[in-house]
Amino acid sequence: LYANTSAQYLNTSITLADGTHDITFYSQDRASNIGSTTVYNVTTDTTNVVCGETLTSDTTMTGDLYCYGASNGLILNANNIVLDCAGHRIWGDGVVSSYGVFTASETNVPVKNCNIKGWDFGVRYDANTDSTLYNNTINANITGGSYNWGLYLSDSTGVNITENTMDTLDVGVYNYRSNSSHFESNNITGRGDHALYLYGNPYV
Repeated sequence: LYANTSAQYLNTSITLADGTHDITFYSQDRASNIGSTTVYNVTTDTTNVVCGETLTSDTTMTGDLYCYGASNGLILNANNIVLDCAGHRIWGDGVVSSYGVFTASETNVPVKNCNIKGWDFGVRYDANTDSTLYNNTINANITGGSYNWGLYLSDSTGVNITENTMDTLDVGVYNYRSNSSHFESNNITGRGDHALYLYGNPYV
């Protein structure tokens, strides 16, 4: 709050339990006139992941992530772990070279049921083996980024891409030196370049 007569900011904080809260702010002037804001609906959830977090165990999201200004949404850094977004969002706002979900040099790292939007790379698998991308919606439809790819596969083997929807301004799926990739029942759109781009002698 800002006190206009004393040119001071008044800071206060409260701790809220997890759940949904209706919050109204009140102020009173020297003449005892009371004003109030509209009601703000606030949801707190300390059990959910946070933007930029590195995950090393199975994770099911319990709320949306709005990672504005962040370089990464979530980083997966262990073998045999599952990220289940349970339909929740991982949204960025176009930071250059940013990743919605990133994992490198891991084995069997499924990413499923995610709504990913606003990243240079929606999902990036580097040197991964036998991972799965299932039932995700990826809209890497930003205009200020440098690449704008839905899924970027690099030096990976045996990645299964099934029942995903990807719609980007550039390339839907970029498959770079990645072999034995399996595509099934996906809806992939690359509006400015290619839906599927194969580079570096891969075979799928």
